Amino acid sequence: MKSFGMWYQEQNNQNLGHKSPKFDLHVNFWSLEDIKTSSGVREPYLDIGIKIENYKQLECLTFFCPFEVDAKEIEDLSEKMSLKDNANIIFNDDCEIETKDNYTIVQMPDEQRLLAFPLFTGMKGICTVEKSTECGETRIVFDFQKFHEYVREVDKLKDLEIIYIRFRIKDVELRDHIYFDSEPLNKSFESAFSGTRIIDFKVNEIRNIPDSIRTEIIVNREKWVEFGNIHFLAMMPSSYNLTPLCEERMTCRELEQELWDDYLGTKIDFSKGHVLAYHWRKKATEEKTIEDFSCLMKVDYSKTKLVTIIAYALSVVALGMVGSLLANIWKGNIGFGIAAVLLLVAVAIGKKK
Repeated sequence: MKSFGMWYQEQNNQNLGHKSPKFDLHVNFWSLEDIKTSSGVREPYLDIGIKIENYKQLECLTFFCPFEVDAKEIEDLSEKMSLKDNANIIFNDDCEIETKDNYTIVQMPDEQRLLAFPLFTGMKGICTVEKSTECGETRIVFDFQKFHEYVREVDKLKDLEIIYIRFRIKDVELRDHIYFDSEPLNKSFESAFSGTRIIDFKVNEIRNIPDSIRTEIIVNREKWVEFGNIHFLAMMPSSYNLTPLCEERMTCRELEQELWDDYLGTKIDFSKGHVLAYHWRKKATEEKTIEDFSCLMKVDYSKTKLVTIIAYALSVVALGMVGSLLANIWKGNIGFGIAAVLLLVAVAIGKKK
């Protein structure tokens, strides 16, 4: 799998001091093609949250997707954070919310105050989506120069040093970009009811990012983001069997009913089965920040669909009809010839084996 990427450019202004920006990353993978919802969502959601301390040092930030994404397929989640219940589940804490005009401030219990970064509301051009059809890649670029101009005009925002960006990639075919289904050839009919899925999320894995981008970053004197904390959560049906294949420690809990419905934008149908949230966290040490992150897992799943059952029933009927035709042919004079041919084929296969 190719890797997501994040890099930034600092402002060329010595009056800003020398506090380097600090980044945390929060990622939620919603396996909604397997989780039943009221709106019948068929594609997974991928939620990206980026917390930035000392954000005023930034001129621009780029989030790189190794596949094509249209602007209409990116949902700004900053408005979701204006509701206390949503902020509480996003940060897993008891938050206080302050909203006014186009901005939302989230106050954490430790007195940290986060300014929610609006992507497409307020000033135009703060967030742009640059899609490369030729290369099959997308860059989501955040222009902090324009946002700084807005903040300077709002007294209440001038002293805030932490910003939070959260957006959702949806209605996009994430298969073969984040996950793929692996089925052995000898599973035949059984594979329609069960299978194995490999989910592989990477960020800033340099060897999985095109050489042209790495060269461009060097030429433009940009910097790869180094993280203080990375959280990756994968939500999927409780009937699935997940095996982690990465070194980070995993925890798991059952997803609370109704609590996530407003944030998700659709109601999860728990009558069709429960949902588990698998959580991986990587934390920087005092000596070393996180330069890259990779989370690999294997999921064994089983599911039955009406269409599959009908297909199997039709297959059984068809095989029965073929068997009857062969029996009638066998009664004829060519029966011995067919038997001889089948015997020769069996012998030939046996020799090759």
